[in-house]
Amino acid sequence: MTAAPVSVAAALGLAGTSILWLGVCQNIDASGTVYRRASTAEPDPAAAAAFRHPPGDRWEMTVLADVPTWLWTTGGEVAVVVLEDGVAGV
Repeated sequence: MTAAPVSVAAALGLAGTSILWLGVCQNIDASGTVYRRASTAEPDPAAAAAFRHPPGDRWEMTVLADVPTWLWTTGGEVAVVVLEDGVAGV
């Protein structure tokens, strides 16, 4: 992940009409924090209204077709996110 918001569905090449992916994610980076927000438009990376995932954090995530899920970092950081378990096209 970088400071530019990335649509999870687009990054995974998923398309569909409802739930595109359902699973568990983890921020495996040692120092970079990842932010997550579901929004129809690409979010402003400086916006405070986002879920914060510090290093080592694990979370469940649902990626919907009609409202993209975005992941990004701040301050020019780079972080590594692993989609650990998941089912595509639930």
